[in-house]
Amino acid sequence: MVLALDALSSGYGGVPIVRDVSLELRSGEVLGVVGRNGVGKTTLVKTIAGLLRATSGRIRYKDRDVTDRGARDMARLGMGYVPQGRGIFSRLSVIENLRMGEQIGGRQASYDYEQIFEWFPRLKERVRQRAGTLSGGEQQMLAIGRVLVGRPDFLLLDEPSEGIQPNIVQQIAEVLVRQNESRNLTILLVEQNLDLVYMTAERCVVMDKGALVAELTPEELVEPETAKRYLSI
Repeated sequence: MVLALDALSSGYGGVPIVRDVSLELRSGEVLGVVGRNGVGKTTLVKTIAGLLRATSGRIRYKDRDVTDRGARDMARLGMGYVPQGRGIFSRLSVIENLRMGEQIGGRQASYDYEQIFEWFPRLKERVRQRAGTLSGGEQQMLAIGRVLVGRPDFLLLDEPSEGIQPNIVQQIAEVLVRQNESRNLTILLVEQNLDLVYMTAERCVVMDKGALVAELTPEELVEPETAKRYLSI
């Protein structure tokens, strides 16, 4: 298993948000995590990424206990994280933002800049431009490209389709599928856009009130009655 969560709980200031979550991801698997707003999805991802400490339970990554590791350690162990809201450095240029991805996985002989520019040509066109002046879709490309530069083994994405146009969502889906198929990249995707989940994920789990309440196939998830039940669509 690349990732195993055992009765994981976490929260903020003593307030529990994630409650007893147990989950396993195999190498090369793409898992969608879906649910209504405010049910704990982002808190779960931040806990896995080392940005938030677990209050109980364990996290195992690549067969080692990483429950108490911080975000820097997790990045060096090959975990890439694309946060909700993108988290780019607005005053830095596109290329300077991309160079931040070199911190993932420790020191390497080479990084995937040309591959990133092939997937996201707009970034190459704007390589010296300040990231804060990019469109929302271009910033999301940059956030994903920054992580992929370091060739992570495991990728966490939190709402990558939020606020961007459908053609860019399609482009992002194609890149994720290609990375999964060509490099066996394991992906955990938190997303409310069911089209993106359907295009990328092999299976889905539904989160509600901080707990996992169901496991579905992408085909089941896009059925109107199922979507209405779990996502109030």
